[in-house]
This record gives sequence, C-alpha cells and structure tokens, in this order.
Amino acid sequence: MERYNSHEEIELIHGYYLPKLPQVFRELIDNRIGVHFVVNQNPNYIGLIPSERNTTQDGRVISSVSLVNYSCSQDHLPAIRRRTTVILQNDIKDEEIFWHEIGHVLHETVDWPIISSVELDDYAATNIWERFATVFQSYMTLRLDSDYWYYHTRDYLFKHDIDSYKFFEGLEKGV
Repeated sequence: MERYNSHEEIELIHGYYLPKLPQVFRELIDNRIGVHFVVNQNPNYIGLIPSERNTTQDGRVISSVSLVNYSCSQDHLPAIRRRTTVILQNDIKDEEIFWHEIGHVLHETVDWPIISSVELDDYAATNIWERFATVFQSYMTLRLDSDYWYYHTRDYLFKHDIDSYKFFEGLEKGV
C-alpha cells in the first residue's frame, strides 16, 4: 500500500532519497522484502494498522510519528497485500528521519553482530532495533550543519564507533 499526497512527496522519496542509497543497500531491500511508503496519512484510517493499535509501544500516537510497519504485523490484511511499509509523518523533508526508518527496513534483511557497546544517544540505547536504525542513520548522514544531529553523522560514527562504521562500509563495498 503506497499513499502520497503530492507529486513532491513522490519525487522526494523516489527521485532524491532512494537514489542516494548505495546500490547494495537498495538491492538488499528490494530483492529480499521490497518496501512501500505512506506519507502523511493516518495508518489506522487507511487500514494499514488496525484501529485498536493506535499507539506505539512507548506510548506515542501512531498517526503522528514516523515508523516502519513490518509485513509480519499486517496479519489483518490478505497475504498478497502485506508489505513492509515506511510511514513518514510531517517530517518527510527531514533526511535523517528517512534514513532512520530505512535503517529499520535494512535491519530486517541483514544479520548484524552487536560489535560495539557505544550508544550514540538515549534513543539508540532503547533496544537493538533502534540502535541499528540510529547507526545506519549516522552512516548515511554526511552533513554537519546541525547541532541536534551532531551524533548522527558518518564522521561522528567513524570517530566514536568505528566497528559499526566498518560494518556498514563493508556491506557497502561488498566485503
């Protein structure tokens, strides 16, 4: 199920973000699971997530946060319609959030050894899934123009969590 509100949203995802994703990561995602996108839509209202599940595990309202809805969580849908879906809310122009959610999708396709105890932030310390997504977000973020995202840049990852950096670099280079 893909839902967009404008051509601009389609262009941003398919014309800007996804082409920046290294080929090997695109292939891992496309060849193993595929991914759909829902942008600024209430996933309960469109039937992607059952209406009785209107909050995340940490209590946030589902219709107001970006998240990934895995195909295994869509047993209320016919099997042919189940597809891992990135749901982006209000922050589609925030590239770091896009990379974080794609990190969750990528995590579904690779075995990731926990090779470092370095936590990039409190959210990454929540669990292994948030850690992987945050590390991937950092690996994909090349810019240094924001104090808020300072911990979520490739440069910071290289300096403070070289093992995780090398893991993604190895994947990217096919090593």
